[in-house]
Amino acid sequence: MRSKTPEAESENQFNKRGGSVSRHHSFTVGGLFNSMQHTWKIRDPPPLSKQLSDELLNSVCSHFVWLPKRQCSSFCKCSDVKQLPVDLSALIRCSNYFSLLMQYVNGRVLQLPSNQLPFLETGFQAFLSFANDSPFKVTDGNAMDLYMTADFFLCRELGAKVLQFLAERFKRDVHFALHLLMEIDEFWLPELERVAMGAVLSNFTKIFEATNSPEQWLKLSADLVHRILSHNALNCQSEEQVLAAAAGWLRANPGHQRAAARLSECVRFGLLEPGQRARLSMSYPDLMRWSPPPWSVAMLNNSATGKSRTRHSGGGAANSVNSRPREPHEIVLVFGGWGQRPAPIAVAGRVAAAATNQSAHDADNAANQQQQQVPQVQTATGTTGPQAACQVYNPRADCWLLRCPNSGSRSRTGHGLPSNHIGQLGARVYSGCLLVDGVIYVIGGYDGQQALRAVWRYSLRQPELGWHIGSCLTHKRYYVSCAATETGAMYAIGGHSGEVVAQDQRGLTARLSSVERLQAGESVWIEVASLHVVRSDAGAAAIGERVFVAGGFDGQRYHDTAELYDPDVDQWTLIGRMCHPRSGVALVAIGDAVYAVGGNDGEKRLRSIEKYRLGGLDNEWVEVGQMLQAKSNLSAVALDGGTRILSIGGWSDDGQPGVLATSETFCLCSGASKRTANCGFAASATAACVLRDHQTAQWLLQQL
Repeated sequence: MRSKTPEAESENQFNKRGGSVSRHHSFTVGGLFNSMQHTWKIRDPPPLSKQLSDELLNSVCSHFVWLPKRQCSSFCKCSDVKQLPVDLSALIRCSNYFSLLMQYVNGRVLQLPSNQLPFLETGFQAFLSFANDSPFKVTDGNAMDLYMTADFFLCRELGAKVLQFLAERFKRDVHFALHLLMEIDEFWLPELERVAMGAVLSNFTKIFEATNSPEQWLKLSADLVHRILSHNALNCQSEEQVLAAAAGWLRANPGHQRAAARLSECVRFGLLEPGQRARLSMSYPDLMRWSPPPWSVAMLNNSATGKSRTRHSGGGAANSVNSRPREPHEIVLVFGGWGQRPAPIAVAGRVAAAATNQSAHDADNAANQQQQQVPQVQTATGTTGPQAACQVYNPRADCWLLRCPNSGSRSRTGHGLPSNHIGQLGARVYSGCLLVDGVIYVIGGYDGQQALRAVWRYSLRQPELGWHIGSCLTHKRYYVSCAATETGAMYAIGGHSGEVVAQDQRGLTARLSSVERLQAGESVWIEVASLHVVRSDAGAAAIGERVFVAGGFDGQRYHDTAELYDPDVDQWTLIGRMCHPRSGVALVAIGDAVYAVGGNDGEKRLRSIEKYRLGGLDNEWVEVGQMLQAKSNLSAVALDGGTRILSIGGWSDDGQPGVLATSETFCLCSGASKRTANCGFAASATAACVLRDHQTAQWLLQQL
């Protein structure tokens, strides 16, 4: 409907897509005023009065909006004439429409087309309230009318207010976004369409959680279904999910079958796993018969240097969209780690130069006292130590990208990376990493010489600031466990201070039970209740405002205990014991449960993954699956809305002991583990977080 003209419409049908919005100046019919009808009167001086009568005019400004001539619908009784005072200056201030229009209407009569534009019946009163700074409320029932009124009168502030309401509403109910997208399909409202489409693309998997054929989906037009399924930013778990969504829409109506060939173009068959085609051909014959033959897909994939899916989203070695990975809505950032310093290597088709041993400036002054010296580990590939690299994982393309300080060729200062680059961070190991309100925090750790108090910050909203030191911890901590709550409270739990306890004849170093908290936006870490036991190298995660810590090591014992912190009473409570003692364990929160992944039980590294559900009646940990490889000191994060757990690197005693470059995912639905692409270099004790924002993820990938 975008290209239709008013002349192509029947007399009694309004061209909403092309003509309902005041910005379309091309629909020019007649002059400004109709002297035969009086509904708006501009008085000199203000205020402006609005008269509503049975005979409403066809247009406020007919050179802005094309409207057919037809009988007016009843808006109010002829005898029910109302005078509504309006501050003319307020209208001019908030609306570009009135600001321009008032230059021509001194003492003249304006026309309000509420009979042809029914959204004005609801939206105009709220528009007047907004203009006069009077209270009004945006609701599900009036949001659409308010936005169209704001768009009609070119009131950007009101439109932004409604868009903000809808964006928050879409987060709670993505089906509402799908419904609204269907409702506005015949209008030209690009900003509203962008917000609704973004919500649908980001939460595509949620739409089909219960069924492959949700009611709103089946009512969409073929054009809209094609726009969604072909979009490069569609956040689908696999192309099989795209097939299922298209098939559900096709089977809902016999008339939909005409679009089968077109919808088959939306499926990126080159990304399907080998061996899937035979099964999918039986499940979705109406779509698979339009798919390219296997030899054609193989030719596309093999034409690239390596697999096409190992490139980051934005491009692809294959020239066809058929084999190009979709854009990720989340990426994994991994900082530092204990491993071999990366030599110049190719990672996912990109070359990462060697990192030097130069650390960024630290807030910690060199202590004169004796520091714990961590032994260097010899492997087949050489000496290992704390690293300064930043590794980025793109789960859609299944590839890792690597950046190291003072490496690469994109220097703005003549040497190394620009100082504001995400990869420009000093060597760190056994630190914590949190992403809170658009800011990455790397907390504590060890730089190869001393334990650290420093907390480094990188604002994704202000990347020009680069890495800078934030509020330092009260105590030096490495082997530290960190977690962040929904309200932005960050916790640094337990760990190791790096200081030698003088009275201990065995020379054991000080492991900690203390806990510190920093609220996002504040500048001071404060100590809260201490743990029941000393824990270093434990796992930590948060559900809501409650914080879990599990496992760890106190210098003598490997713990199988776990604790839960309630900030309302400032108290840690011991909960059920894990199935195994675990030090060097990763803890991941998903929904109302936490998952303990891997670890060291004092005798061997572990493959097992166990789950504890908050509020469960049994208060027990339950094993739910195993990784492909036993490991400890790994990083683990949740992906794809909590349906998968990605484990990264670590230390393994399977086969030849040493640090790992492998990564793998564990599917919570099937209980199966699957190997993913290798990291840029082998590392354990890394710090990882997940960036869940499509636009920021795309920007960051472009920087790499």
